Amino acid sequence: MHCYTQEFQTVFGSDGIDIATSIVQFADQSYLVAGYTDGTQNTGTQMYLARLDAMGDTLWTKSMGGFGLDTFEDLALKEDGNVLFTGVSNSLLPSNGNQMIVGELRENGEILWTREIGSDGDDQGRSIYPTADGGYIASGISNSSGLDYSYDMIVVKGFADGSVDWYRSLGTPGYEAALYALESLEGDIFVYGHCNTDK
Repeated sequence: MHCYTQEFQTVFGSDGIDIATSIVQFADQSYLVAGYTDGTQNTGTQMYLARLDAMGDTLWTKSMGGFGLDTFEDLALKEDGNVLFTGVSNSLLPSNGNQMIVGELRENGEILWTREIGSDGDDQGRSIYPTADGGYIASGISNSSGLDYSYDMIVVKGFADGSVDWYRSLGTPGYEAALYALESLEGDIFVYGHCNTDK
């Protein structure tokens, strides 16, 4: 049996609803927390970042987004100290619906690049993982068919600059969602998720 000692507990956010969805820790033991908030001046939800020091004190916060749905869903720390992210956006970039968004940022929150990936339907990023070639593997869900009940897993392999190497949609007429994807040491890609083919 393992016993753990709580080092700190911290609360931060706006006057609205604030949800944390992912966290990474840097080499100096500080943290970057990501999620979304509805507590800004805009309507809808905005992507929300918070940088915490090693003791959990807030160093800075930052929100990004427009008047729609914009959320961070996952962060991944790269070997160079930059951070990959994925989520959902329908206002940061021109699109006809919810898009999976992937991007890279520095420790200070500066965005290096972003890409939107998806169709005219509902596409949502759920996980992102750095690959050995400097790129990324992102996964999520898509209902490019336009049917409310028909969602498929999506897996995207991208290059270091964010451009897409390949895109795969996996599923049946039912509901499938890719929740996590990673690259093995041998270069194979494993995808975890769930499915419901009752429809």
